[in-house]
Amino acid sequence: MKNKILFICSVCLIVFAFIELSFLSTLGVPTVEDVYGGRIKAINGYSFHPDSTRIFVATKSANSVFYADVLSNSATPKIEQFKVVESLDNMNNFGSGIQNVQIHELSESIYFINSSNELYTTNISLTSANNTGFSSVNQLLIQDNYIFAAGAGQLNFGTLDVSNNFTAGSGSSISFPSVTNIFYFIIHPISNKMYIFSKGTSPQLFVSSDTYDNFSGATTFSDISPTLTSASVNWTGFGIGPDGRFFLGGNDNSSKFIAYSDDSGATYLEYNSFIIGTSGTNFDFSGTSTSYHVLFASMFSNNNGIDGTWSKFGTSSHYTHPNDGVVFVDPNNSNIYYSTSDQGLGISYNQGQNVSSADDGIEAVQVNDMEMTSDKKTGWIASKSGIRKVTNYDTSPVWTNSLWPNSDGSSYYSIAMKPSDDATAYAGNVRVYKTSNNGVNWTKVFTPENSPYNYPNVGTQIKALTICPFDENIVFAGVEIQGTDKGGLFISEDAGNTWSQVLLHSTSGSKDVDVRAISFTNESGTNNAYVGVDYTGAGSGYSIYKVTQTSGGWSVSQDMSSSGTSTGSVIVVTINDLDYNVNTNTIYATGTDAGTNHPVSYYKPLGGTNLWTVNTSSGFPTSTATINKQGKAIVHDGTNTLYCAVDHEIYYLTSSSSSWTLGYSYPVGTEINCLFYDELLVGTDTGLYAQADPSNTASIDDFESNLITTYPNPVNSENYLSITYDFEIQNPTFRITSLQGKLIKEYQKNYVVNSNNKSKIKIENISKGVYLLSMYSKKKKIITKKIIIE
Repeated sequence: MKNKILFICSVCLIVFAFIELSFLSTLGVPTVEDVYGGRIKAINGYSFHPDSTRIFVATKSANSVFYADVLSNSATPKIEQFKVVESLDNMNNFGSGIQNVQIHELSESIYFINSSNELYTTNISLTSANNTGFSSVNQLLIQDNYIFAAGAGQLNFGTLDVSNNFTAGSGSSISFPSVTNIFYFIIHPISNKMYIFSKGTSPQLFVSSDTYDNFSGATTFSDISPTLTSASVNWTGFGIGPDGRFFLGGNDNSSKFIAYSDDSGATYLEYNSFIIGTSGTNFDFSGTSTSYHVLFASMFSNNNGIDGTWSKFGTSSHYTHPNDGVVFVDPNNSNIYYSTSDQGLGISYNQGQNVSSADDGIEAVQVNDMEMTSDKKTGWIASKSGIRKVTNYDTSPVWTNSLWPNSDGSSYYSIAMKPSDDATAYAGNVRVYKTSNNGVNWTKVFTPENSPYNYPNVGTQIKALTICPFDENIVFAGVEIQGTDKGGLFISEDAGNTWSQVLLHSTSGSKDVDVRAISFTNESGTNNAYVGVDYTGAGSGYSIYKVTQTSGGWSVSQDMSSSGTSTGSVIVVTINDLDYNVNTNTIYATGTDAGTNHPVSYYKPLGGTNLWTVNTSSGFPTSTATINKQGKAIVHDGTNTLYCAVDHEIYYLTSSSSSWTLGYSYPVGTEINCLFYDELLVGTDTGLYAQADPSNTASIDDFESNLITTYPNPVNSENYLSITYDFEIQNPTFRITSLQGKLIKEYQKNYVVNSNNKSKIKIENISKGVYLLSMYSKKKKIITKKIIIE
């Protein structure tokens, strides 16, 4: 079902230690749900203590870079929860463009290139990253205290000191070899010379005349590009083993290939690993010059990279599935491997045999759709990082790891759950999959790629999936094709076994309209589906179609024609989302006007006029020359408040209001994809968040002030704060905010020590001052107290 997701908790102002909860005109600060992971684009790390490693990962998310500490040299190694690098979070607008994170260990600084090819540096303590002044940078490497930045035919080089100050090398910059594709730097572990690798079917390879620590204005590069015989292979990665063996890795769009050379690249032995998948961009190594493991993409060799010694990560067990991405060997413990998974980041403590999740804290899951049971205990989400199911949502949520139907690694855009059986669900990416046993097994039940539809396998998206609650054998799928091609509406009346297309606008063919949203109703005993579509100009489909079940099939009518609106005028718009609320017996719709000038919102009271009526646009933002402001998601709370997501903002309209109110603004660039109401849930491109609505959900009057105490208060930073309470509450969670309401720290699950009527939290990395401590139960704020940190 194509819904948009938001959860609503309560918001309060604190004047003294305890006060009544107040009504506010804004939504609460988002609380992240435990949906962690995402697409990992870079992994790097360094040893900051003999027994500890600090790992950094760059993600395809508005939260650009995260870090975590790993107790790597203990008897039981473990990784802590990831935290976003503050200067690279979703407030700083670096987005998903960071491809490479380099580390200067001496100053504990990191370097990266932004999407405008500017070189930046920061560390985990800074609130903003610093532009180094270098521009047109395409690639970056830090080796010891030496830094190299290349682009626009030039290579800049120099050194970094303990304070992260840069000193240009003598003769910097120098001419850089002409490359035909994306390139990477590698330092030879024995000769210390720099190699430049440019990927492709005819890859390029260059070697420096000097060692990396002796570059000067006279340093040059020699072309030693390999001559290879596997013409169909795209070679994407290069590495040098601890014995000096050269490795090339690539794929032929089916399986991974390896080539290696023991004569400094003069000749290569090439072979097919026969491990299915694409390939990665880097190699890493574990072991000595005589016996070592080779890591590449989703596989590793346990014998110096020779043919027949490769296996996929997780040969004994894997928490999801390995993904063909970057790899990294822990610098403190060469038995620990880091690799990408289809959920996010995998970690192996035994050289790739068993892979477990290291996703905790990585808020980079792009949530596209969600459905929940009527009691809000069980739900499913569709995301760019697979399918997940949650149970016990309203108490102590338990999320599954990401599920990938039949190992189909495409992004998932829609999910539909059978109302009477939460074990049965349909998931949509390019195809539609069905499970009837909680995702243990999946069956591909439909794909528009096949004849007679012949939709392309690239750009086709199942944007809407909905099961009719009045006849669960009826399933509708809405398809959108990116670009100029059009998708369509497909239906099954036998629980997914067979499918057919219902044309909404066209009279023939299969390319009809791009379907964005579907919502079922039952009117006078007849099943109806309202279908929202994309409007692309004169002659295309538009607005909302009503699809009505008949004795002989399904009839289609344009529901926003002049006869279907309260003004008697045709409404021509794009509709991105629909929501039917049973309590109000009303359908709500949102999208954008025909000229994409501003968001629009409509409602159709089925028990009233039965006509589409426009909601006010007052309070909504208008489009700019560069940003189209569209309503992306809409949901009604069943009482008196309508919520609408526009770009990165959430607006709400109460029944007594004549204007929309801005409830919460996520960082610029955040994409809100779905809203859902019992509590208000927001699905974004960084994860799933619960939020507080502008109504009371808990009252501090419910508790006497003497029923809760904090000790010690004041509390010293790095010490524990004990909270004692004389009322029944299970597994409370806590938040520390500034007096102005800014979230400082959140304590959930593993970060709260709970015992009988007592909880303990550790106060760490918080500056001295006066703060507000709030207690939550089942996502609702119970009470707030002022604390002092010294």
